[in-house]
Amino acid sequence: MLSVFAAIFYLVVSASCFAACKTANRHGRSLGSPSCHFIAFLVLAGLFAGLAVYRILAVEDFLRAEMRGVLKSLAVYEERRAWQSAMLAAAASLMTLIGIWGAKRFQEQHLSIPDKLLLGSLAAALAMLILIEVRLISHHGVDRVLYDFKLNWMLDLGLSFAVMISAVLYRRNVQNRTAKPRKVRPRVQMQ
Repeated sequence: MLSVFAAIFYLVVSASCFAACKTANRHGRSLGSPSCHFIAFLVLAGLFAGLAVYRILAVEDFLRAEMRGVLKSLAVYEERRAWQSAMLAAAASLMTLIGIWGAKRFQEQHLSIPDKLLLGSLAAALAMLILIEVRLISHHGVDRVLYDFKLNWMLDLGLSFAVMISAVLYRRNVQNRTAKPRKVRPRVQMQ
């Protein structure tokens, strides 16, 4: 049941990203923002649509079972902890480096609000992909933290929500920047 809810939520996030993509395409030139905004939100929309299918079809469970089967057939299943730990360390290092780079980029003065919203949504989506990798690695200690405390669901939905909110705010900000000022008719006073 939770997987269906997550898949529906992913589709909502995808629709929000697609709406931001359309806004970037329509208003991007007048803001001077590059077409990379359009492409980035299109990729995010596709990513979250793909994650919905991924969740509904239980691809993650299938991949985990397949990897376990391959390791058992190669007779290296018992030694999996060493490479699982190395992969987790690599994922944590990658997440830290991306976080530092993103924080540094986010503080740059020349970035506009739409640029910062796009950067935030990309960072959240990347963190989401790293979370999926961590779940696939399936290290016992990490699994206990992720699943016993429902941290997995909190991170999954929280990161998805961050992407959705960034896309919605991006759309609103770009539309407000490019909106034509309304003409105010002078009031006629009755005497």
